[in-house]
Amino acid sequence: MLVNIQDTPNPLAVKFVCNREVSPLMPQTFTSKDQCRSSSLAQELLSLPEVSMVFFGTDFITITKEQSTSWEKVKSKIVLLITKHFEKTDQVFDIEADRSQPLQEQEEVSLPDIERQIKQVIEEYIRPAIMLDGGDIEYLRFNKGIVYVKLVGACKGCPSSTITLKQGVQNTIQYHVPEVISVEIEDLLEDN
Repeated sequence: MLVNIQDTPNPLAVKFVCNREVSPLMPQTFTSKDQCRSSSLAQELLSLPEVSMVFFGTDFITITKEQSTSWEKVKSKIVLLITKHFEKTDQVFDIEADRSQPLQEQEEVSLPDIERQIKQVIEEYIRPAIMLDGGDIEYLRFNKGIVYVKLVGACKGCPSSTITLKQGVQNTIQYHVPEVISVEIEDLLEDN
C-alpha cells in the first residue's frame, strides 16, 4: 500500500493519495464519529484528536487538522491508519451504505435543463480541478440566476476558496451557462 502525501492550498488540510480506489462512486465528508457508521476508516481517522474532518475522494483522502496541532505530529499517524486499514480490507464503506445511488439517478432526470447544464459543467470542468487540490464541490441548487454550491474537503475553510469560487468556478459556469449571474457558497450564507 502506497500513500503519497500532498499539500493543498489550505494549510489545515493535506491530501493523502492512495494507490487504490477510496470512494469511486461518490465523495464523502465526515466531521464526527457519529456520522461515519458506514466507514470504519473514517471512524479511526476521526478518533485522532488532531483530526477535525475526513474527506474521501476517488483515490485520495483529505484530512483537515485542528489548528492547534502541527502536521509533523499527525501525518505519520494518518498514514499508518490508512495503511493498516487497506491491509485488512479494500472496502472503505459498508456495502449497505451505497444503496442510495439509484435514487440520485432518478433525481437527475427531473432536473430542469439549466440545472442539468450547470451540473454537467461542474462535473466535466470544475470537479476534476478542485479534486486535484484535495477538495470537492457539491451543486446544491439554482435560484434566480444564482448557483449555490458547497465546498468540501481541503476547499472548506481554505483561504483561497473565495478567489477559486469567483475567478474559477463562477467564470467557468457563466461561460457555459450565460443565464448564471453568480455562484455562492452555501456555507458562508449559513454562517452569517
